[in-house]
Amino acid sequence: CETAINKELVRGWNISPANAFLERRVKSVVASLWKVDDEATSVLMNEFYRGLSRNLDKVDALRAAQEKLSRDPRFSHPFFWGAFVLYGEWK
Repeated sequence: CETAINKELVRGWNISPANAFLERRVKSVVASLWKVDDEATSVLMNEFYRGLSRNLDKVDALRAAQEKLSRDPRFSHPFFWGAFVLYGEWK
């Protein structure tokens, strides 16, 4: 949770966890801006990887996953899908 931001609560990190991975030459990171719901995140990540397996760009796969959740009555509120951002390469 909150891997896209650095707060004093994240001990041992001088930068956000997402940026730490990018500094270590990871090509891309999907990170969250706030504490997220476990079930919604599981659904979103499954949809994200499903999109990648269909050869979508990372940004398109994330967008498609977020749009799918936004149409699901259980997760339609942006709280459930809006926290996720893609850092790094999008292709």
